[in-house]
This record gives sequence, C-alpha cells and structure tokens, in this order.
Amino acid sequence: MGNDDLEDMPPRRAPLDDALEQFRWFVRDDALAGAPTLAGILHHLDTAWRRRHDPNVVLCHFADFTRDLVGELQRLAAALHIELSAARATRLAPEASLDRMRERAQEIAPAASQGNWKDPHAFFRSGGFGEWRDRVTPEDADEYARRVARLVPRDLASWAHLGRLASGIDPAV
Repeated sequence: MGNDDLEDMPPRRAPLDDALEQFRWFVRDDALAGAPTLAGILHHLDTAWRRRHDPNVVLCHFADFTRDLVGELQRLAAALHIELSAARATRLAPEASLDRMRERAQEIAPAASQGNWKDPHAFFRSGGFGEWRDRVTPEDADEYARRVARLVPRDLASWAHLGRLASGIDPAV
C-alpha cells in the first residue's frame, strides 16, 4: 500500500459536515470502490464469505478476539497448521491486545511508515460495537437493517455484526 497509484483512484468524495447525512449517504450509496460505503464493505465481506470453506481462507472477527483472545489465537494457529498450546497463547495474547497495538501504532498501523496517517495512533481508536446506533434515528437504523438484508445473506449479516462467538455462526462450518 502506498501513494504511487493515487491518480488511478476514483476522486475522493468530501465528507459531509452533518454526521447523520454522512451515515445516510454511506447506507444508500451503491459504489463498491472509492470512499467506503455499506454496499462496498458488504460486497468485500461477501466475497470472502463465499470462499470461507476454501482451505486457504480463515475468517476472523475483531469481536471474537476481544471476547476470547487466547481461544481465537489458538483457532487461527490451528487453521494455519501452527502448533500453539493454551499456555503459549496466553503468553502471546498481551502482544495482540488493542492496548499493545496502540503502543506500537507507529510500527504496525497499515502503511504507517509511508506517512499515510496524520496520526497512526488514530487507527487504533476506541470504538465500540454498534456505537453508531446511539447516533442515528430509529428510522435510519431500520433503513440500515433493510439495506443489509437486501445486500447479503442473513448468516453473513449476523456474523458481520456480532462475530462468531456472539452470533453462533461459525464461517468455517
């Protein structure tokens, strides 16, 4: 990832000043490339979801890592055919924590060494699951749900919003 092909990218859409209008644009826009849209993100996830049973595909969800970091490290290691005991996973887990990633943001934020971030620490912000729901109207939340239902299958939508552990949907099964 770098800056060499910026001129080949679609024109960057200026964000709207009104956060609610920005959310509505995000939900309604059909673009699959350029500025992130719900359609684009779900298309990306659906591409991986359709290949989830391929031997070289492992789907991991941030929510699962926050709920059971040691267990998810072991699950990932098993999928990669790497031997990892529970004791070793427990010792490694602090290095994979969000706090540790924030400490090392200058080294590990995507393309941080190329100056793509004003502040690489901002990549590891303190977001929460579903925090956006507190910032939209009930009608906007309903529109979002209807749009998701039109764009992707129910199992993918559930996994995408909750992860494997909370949704009970294991992409590998």
